Amino acid sequence: MFVIKDSQIAAFQEKELGKFVQKSVIFLQSNFENWCSEKNQQDLEKFIVQTIKYGKESNIRKQQCIQKLMFLQIEYKFSFPIKGEEEKILSEAKKPEDVRLTKLHKYLDQKR
Repeated sequence: MFVIKDSQIAAFQEKELGKFVQKSVIFLQSNFENWCSEKNQQDLEKFIVQTIKYGKESNIRKQQCIQKLMFLQIEYKFSFPIKGEEEKILSEAKKPEDVRLTKLHKYLDQKR
């Protein structure tokens, strides 16, 4: 019987995280050129990892949803942790993550 060790799983997850971070750097550079021009590679990676961490705390795990969370932070100029209505929207446990992000986007747009 073949058994995968926890260390192997952790190594795989770390590799996949690294791929997603690099994919997201490209996403940010392609969509937010001006915002990215003020940052170096480490700054971008730190921003992405912080967004992933906060997403995980808010039960937002899909890569596309994490990138939407990045978009919202940049577009609406907020950072984590968020409070008030924004936090309430993201923490609605019974709603799917994409629904919560769409609701947050609409809320932020109306608040503008």
